[in-house]
Amino acid sequence: IHSQYELAYVPDTLSQSGFHRIEVQVKRPGVKVRTRAGYFYPEKTPER
Repeated sequence: IHSQYELAYVPDTLSQSGFHRIEVQVKRPGVKVRTRAGYFYPEKTPER
């Protein structure tokens, strides 16, 4: 590994529960991109 980058993402709304797909694209040819498939946002639980 010559260079390594870490990206962070914060969605603008957190209202939709379930799985959310992540896609990362780069323009430089030959670059290997390793990402996770997405993230899971749980359903809201009622407050007691």
